[in-house]
Amino acid sequence: MGAHILFDSTVVQSMPLCGICLRPLPQCQFFLKKGKGPNTSSIAAESTPLSQCSNVPIQCPLCPKSDPTIWKYFLKIHFQDKHKNASLPTYKHLWKLSNFEIS
Repeated sequence: MGAHILFDSTVVQSMPLCGICLRPLPQCQFFLKKGKGPNTSSIAAESTPLSQCSNVPIQCPLCPKSDPTIWKYFLKIHFQDKHKNASLPTYKHLWKLSNFEIS
């Protein structure tokens, strides 16, 4: 699904979509909850040659913890829409793509 979000011109890039089904918010929402096991989302967030997509749900650091997460590939759009006064360079590391995802 990540490749469609990044490279398919028919995917609307101006609004956050679900990273699994591509439905617009709020039809599909994810909330992070601390589990008992290891944090596997940090593993999924790393792009590698065998697993290039790092599109994971991320809790926006500027939104209340009770708000739904934003998928990484739409986080910049979220900041531009919801946090217009925030310094984008400060948070750029949250949505930066790896070389594996760009190529």
